[in-house]
Amino acid sequence: MYDYLYYLAKQKYRFYEKLYTGTSCAYREDECLNRVKLIHKYEMLLEVIAMLPTQKQIELRSIEKEYFEDAPYVS
Repeated sequence: MYDYLYYLAKQKYRFYEKLYTGTSCAYREDECLNRVKLIHKYEMLLEVIAMLPTQKQIELRSIEKEYFEDAPYVS
């Protein structure tokens, strides 16, 4: 289960980085479509995380603090 939680934390970090740390707007139609798809994947990932049991969400937060402490959503 730890590997799965690490995978979720890594994907969350990767999606967040792609969406919010690079360019925050799209200049061409294909960039816009890719951004919409990425936003949808990020939202689906957040829904999966929200469906985890409380104890697993706590473990996920500890993994995020350990490996992805530079992310702004980690407190």
